[in-house]
Amino acid sequence: MAYANPPRWGHGDRTVSAARMQIYSDDLTALYAAMVADHTAIRQTEASDTLAFVNLWRWLHYQSASDETATLSDPAGVGEDVTLGDSESAMASYDLSQVAWLTTGQVYTLTGVVYASEDWES
Repeated sequence: MAYANPPRWGHGDRTVSAARMQIYSDDLTALYAAMVADHTAIRQTEASDTLAFVNLWRWLHYQSASDETATLSDPAGVGEDVTLGDSESAMASYDLSQVAWLTTGQVYTLTGVVYASEDWES
């Protein structure tokens, strides 16, 4: 279901119906799907998969896959790829504020990791 503008209410408006209220529920579901479900801040994957994130927090915690290089990329192809340090045996942290092209709310991709999560603290 797609987002639809919800009805406007005015003082004394008595046209509250289940159908009009359902629009609010549908809109919340659509917003959740667009903002959270497709861009969860925690992902676990097979080694060769590509993960997509929306940058919300400063720190990226990840574990790189064996025999692969963990790489942070700009899906638009504008920013340079960033190679993350090897962390096959333990979790590692990377300060995303070091990536010049990455801003809050921007989409980025990760490859070569088996686990990744953003957090507000290291």
